[in-house]
Amino acid sequence: MKRFALYGRSAIEQAPLQVYCSALIFAPTMSIIRKQFEGQMPRWMQRLPKVEKAWHALLQTLEGHRDPVQAVAFSPDGKVLASASGDRTVKLWDASSGAVQQTLEGHRDPVSAVAFSPDGKVLASASGDSTVKLWDASSGAVQQTLEGHRDPVQAVAFSPDGKVLASASWDSTVKLWDASSGAVQQTLEGHRDWVWAVAFSPDGKVLASASWDRTVKLWDASSGAVQQTLEGHRDPVWAVAFSPDGKVLASASRDNTVKLWDASSGAVQQTLNVNDVQTLSFSDDGTFLQTNRGVLYTAPLPHSADVSRPSPLHAIFVKDRWVSWRTEDMLWLPDEYRESRTAVYGSVVAFGNRSGHVSILEFAFGVP
Repeated sequence: MKRFALYGRSAIEQAPLQVYCSALIFAPTMSIIRKQFEGQMPRWMQRLPKVEKAWHALLQTLEGHRDPVQAVAFSPDGKVLASASGDRTVKLWDASSGAVQQTLEGHRDPVSAVAFSPDGKVLASASGDSTVKLWDASSGAVQQTLEGHRDPVQAVAFSPDGKVLASASWDSTVKLWDASSGAVQQTLEGHRDWVWAVAFSPDGKVLASASWDRTVKLWDASSGAVQQTLEGHRDPVWAVAFSPDGKVLASASRDNTVKLWDASSGAVQQTLNVNDVQTLSFSDDGTFLQTNRGVLYTAPLPHSADVSRPSPLHAIFVKDRWVSWRTEDMLWLPDEYRESRTAVYGSVVAFGNRSGHVSILEFAFGVP
């Protein structure tokens, strides 16, 4: 019943009496709901649409944005999904029911990035209007509008304790803000081109920034001093991520490489050749990277590791035309799902599509 309600939610909400037509006739032929109510289906339909025998992975499609979705992010507990759109709004969705909880309006240009605070109470949004807004994730009220960048803001990231927010801008700077008061603590200058991504170390003491000037910089998050400038990429750097222990930094570049750096010395430990990696994050044990191009192993798997069962996080990956589990391609994606913005929480994947829709899929890979 829940699958049926989620799948037919849009039709049921807009025209409840269509539940026996638009919703029921598209339910899988072997589903419990179809079997139970097939006698209620309209007799005037002489030929029914061809449908699957069983429910597929798509839980629901969330409609509401008028322009392409630029970013999606789950809250730390996975209960809320935030979507940022070119229509200048952010929407907060109940990740279970698909209901819109809030529509956050206030930006004057497309919203490029969203990030939840570690406790999930605050949402930060970055926009082409050169501002960052902090929203109460429960009420949808604007808490702060952070002004100071001269050009579009591309990325935002909270420190592990949630007290500091970092913003990366096309004005070649990174700003550190007091997340409570909205005051600027530091303006980090040194990059010669757009700053595209930022990431805090697990202890919050170091901030990494990735730039179109082909470098990564490591900053002292307290003093704002540059600790390291990591050079070696031949093209713009799109993404950065720290390992769980903070000892390794990964960077992804348009030069079709991912580099692993010693976060202390700045030395390159490894260069992985892989095309078009634009997002990356470490697994909980630090042995592999989740990227938009699939799994990249950074260390040999322990002999005792049970790779047949997924860990709670970082088990499912979206790459190009496929949803993969571990190293195996499991689900081929139609055109409308490609080039999407994605967020993964456990077994659930959210796609922000060019159509402006957000689709939520749930998988059971590795379950006996």
